[in-house]
This record gives sequence, C-alpha cells and structure tokens, in this order.
Amino acid sequence: MREVLLLNAGGGEVLNVIPWTRAVNLVVKERVSALEWWDDEEITSDAFRVAAGIDYMPSVCVLHRYVTLPFDKRMPLKRVNLMMRDGSECQYCGITLNRAISTIDHVLPRSRGGQHVWRNVVLACKRCNNLKADRTPEEAGMNLRSRPVTPTRELLFHRFLSRPGYEVWQPYFPSLRVEN
Repeated sequence: MREVLLLNAGGGEVLNVIPWTRAVNLVVKERVSALEWWDDEEITSDAFRVAAGIDYMPSVCVLHRYVTLPFDKRMPLKRVNLMMRDGSECQYCGITLNRAISTIDHVLPRSRGGQHVWRNVVLACKRCNNLKADRTPEEAGMNLRSRPVTPTRELLFHRFLSRPGYEVWQPYFPSLRVEN
C-alpha cells in the first residue's frame, strides 16, 4: 500500500510520511484535508470508505493546525542517510557503492581529534578509505568530490521520490531533484 505525505498547515512544510490508513483516520477526524489522491488506489474497505466519505486513498494531506517543530530536528547520522547525502558514491574516486562495499571515512581522523559528525564524515569505498588511512585528504594527496555538510530533513524523503508513482510529491520538494 502507498504512503501519504503529511504537510504542516500554512506554508506546506513537509512533516512526515504516514501510512494511508492513518491519513484516512485523520481525514475522518477532520484534522487534515487531502490535497492530492492516488488515482489508481481505491479504498477496498467498506468501513473506511463509509467513515471517510472517500473512494480513493489520499496522496498528500495538510494539517488544519500548525505544528511547531523543534529547531534541532536533524537527520540521524547513519550509513543509509549518508548514502543518500553522498549519492551512493565514493567521495574520493566516484565509484557507485552499495551497503556491502561502502565505508564511513572521517575526513579528519578520529585518532587526530576528528568527531563523528555530518561535517566530518563522507562515504568512501574500502580501497580509498584504506589508501587515505590515518591522514587528512590533503596529506594523502586525495581530493574530496564534495564538501561534507549537514543534510536537510527533505533528504529523508528522497527515497520516496525515486519510486514509480511518487513523482506527484515532487512539487512539495522544490530543492530535491530526482533522476530516474
């Protein structure tokens, strides 16, 4: 089944991705309004259909009340999120990586005071990580393809945008470009 994009009231800030059943319950309780629908996904449950007064699953919903998010709602530093930020490429040689052959490299090595934070880690293949070893990229004569940055929350939703059918969400993510 499909997921539903949940937007904040007012500016349409993306809050979360929720299951379609939760979205229909929020529609029934009049806490959200559906903005877009999955045209190809009919609600097969008669109970849901009658209670919600809708035939199709919502695709995008907006809250009726504004929700204030804590400023520090950052993306957790995990390999899967690092792969999204770095485009699943080694940040030294550029080869495409998967989970099995990727490593996390600390630009300033931890043994030399480097921290395990977004601005100090990049995705690297095992070969490049071993070649760089316990040195900075400059000391190893290696160039970083891009400077490590703390990613935005929108990057969490990138995996949905690359799925077939989810291109209807693209207008809600103007800063993300998806190539299929």
